[in-house]
Amino acid sequence: MAECFKTRDLEEFYKDAMKWYNCKSKNERNHHVSNNLIRWTELLKLCYFNLIRYCVIDPMYNLFLEIANWIVKYLWIDGGKISKDNLKIIEKRAKAIKLPTDMD
Repeated sequence: MAECFKTRDLEEFYKDAMKWYNCKSKNERNHHVSNNLIRWTELLKLCYFNLIRYCVIDPMYNLFLEIANWIVKYLWIDGGKISKDNLKIIEKRAKAIKLPTDMD
Protein backbone atom coordinates (compact mmCIF):
# COMPACT_ATOMS: atom_id res chain seq x y z
CA MET A 1 0.00 0.00 0.00
CA ALA A 2 2.91 2.36 0.68
CA GLU A 3 3.75 2.50 -3.04
CA CYS A 4 0.29 4.00 -3.72
CA PHE A 5 0.89 7.02 -1.49
CA LYS A 6 4.47 8.15 -1.91
CA THR A 7 5.15 11.67 -0.69
CA ARG A 8 6.79 13.78 -3.37
CA ASP A 9 9.84 15.87 -2.64
CA LEU A 10 8.95 19.56 -2.92
CA GLU A 11 12.34 20.58 -4.34
CA GLU A 12 12.19 17.86 -7.00
CA PHE A 13 8.61 18.89 -7.79
CA TYR A 14 9.71 22.50 -8.18
CA LYS A 15 12.60 21.52 -10.49
CA ASP A 16 10.25 19.45 -12.69
CA ALA A 17 7.76 22.31 -12.77
CA MET A 18 10.53 24.69 -13.86
CA LYS A 19 11.46 22.27 -16.65
CA TRP A 20 7.85 22.44 -17.87
CA TYR A 21 7.91 26.24 -17.59
CA ASN A 22 11.07 26.39 -19.72
CA CYS A 23 9.72 24.14 -22.48
CA LYS A 24 9.68 25.97 -25.81
CA SER A 25 6.59 24.44 -27.44
CA LYS A 26 3.21 22.99 -26.55
CA ASN A 27 4.39 19.61 -27.85
CA GLU A 28 7.42 19.72 -25.58
CA ARG A 29 5.21 20.63 -22.60
CA ASN A 30 2.78 17.81 -23.36
CA HIS A 31 5.67 15.35 -23.53
CA HIS A 32 7.03 16.65 -20.21
CA VAL A 33 3.65 16.24 -18.50
CA SER A 34 3.28 12.71 -19.90
CA ASN A 35 6.60 11.74 -18.35
CA ASN A 36 6.51 13.70 -15.06
CA LEU A 37 2.83 14.49 -14.40
CA ILE A 38 3.90 17.99 -13.33
CA ARG A 39 3.14 21.46 -14.72
CA TRP A 40 4.14 24.92 -13.60
CA THR A 41 1.75 26.94 -11.47
CA GLU A 42 2.13 30.47 -10.18
CA LEU A 43 1.52 29.11 -6.66
CA LEU A 44 5.10 27.82 -6.75
CA LYS A 45 6.28 31.43 -6.51
CA LEU A 46 4.87 31.65 -2.98
CA CYS A 47 7.75 30.66 -0.70
CA TYR A 48 5.38 29.88 2.20
CA PHE A 49 3.02 27.65 0.21
CA ASN A 50 3.79 23.93 0.07
CA LEU A 51 1.93 22.83 -3.04
CA ILE A 52 2.30 19.14 -2.23
CA ARG A 53 1.09 19.34 1.35
CA TYR A 54 -1.75 21.79 0.69
CA CYS A 55 -3.08 20.28 -2.53
CA VAL A 56 -6.88 19.98 -2.49
CA ILE A 57 -8.48 17.26 -4.56
CA ASP A 58 -11.96 17.98 -5.90
CA PRO A 59 -14.38 15.55 -4.22
CA MET A 60 -16.48 15.24 -7.39
CA TYR A 61 -13.37 14.18 -9.28
CA ASN A 62 -12.77 11.50 -6.65
CA LEU A 63 -16.35 10.25 -7.01
CA PHE A 64 -16.03 10.20 -10.81
CA LEU A 65 -12.90 8.06 -10.58
CA GLU A 66 -14.54 5.89 -7.89
CA ILE A 67 -11.73 6.67 -5.48
CA ALA A 68 -14.17 6.80 -2.55
CA ASN A 69 -15.26 3.25 -3.42
CA TRP A 70 -11.61 2.17 -3.61
CA ILE A 71 -10.86 3.73 -0.22
CA VAL A 72 -13.79 2.01 1.46
CA LYS A 73 -13.09 -1.38 -0.11
CA TYR A 74 -9.31 -1.67 -0.12
CA LEU A 75 -8.24 0.57 2.73
CA TRP A 76 -11.11 0.20 5.17
CA ILE A 77 -12.63 -3.25 4.58
CA ASP A 78 -9.68 -5.24 3.19
CA GLY A 79 -7.30 -3.34 5.46
CA GLY A 80 -9.30 -4.46 8.50
CA LYS A 81 -10.17 -0.92 9.60
CA ILE A 82 -13.90 -1.55 9.40
CA SER A 83 -16.00 -4.70 9.23
CA LYS A 84 -18.85 -5.38 6.84
CA ASP A 85 -21.19 -5.31 9.84
CA ASN A 86 -19.96 -1.81 10.72
CA LEU A 87 -20.49 -0.80 7.10
CA LYS A 88 -24.12 -2.01 7.27
CA ILE A 89 -24.64 0.11 10.40
CA ILE A 90 -23.18 3.16 8.63
CA GLU A 91 -25.42 2.55 5.61
CA LYS A 92 -28.51 2.21 7.85
CA ARG A 93 -27.67 5.49 9.62
CA ALA A 94 -27.03 7.27 6.30
CA LYS A 95 -30.42 6.14 4.98
CA ALA A 96 -32.09 7.47 8.14
CA ILE A 97 -30.81 11.02 7.52
CA LYS A 98 -33.69 13.31 6.65
CA LEU A 99 -32.84 16.14 4.28
CA PRO A 100 -34.62 19.48 4.57
CA THR A 101 -37.49 19.76 2.08
CA ASP A 102 -35.70 22.45 0.04
CA MET A 103 -32.78 20.11 -0.65
CA ASP A 104 -34.64 17.33 -2.47
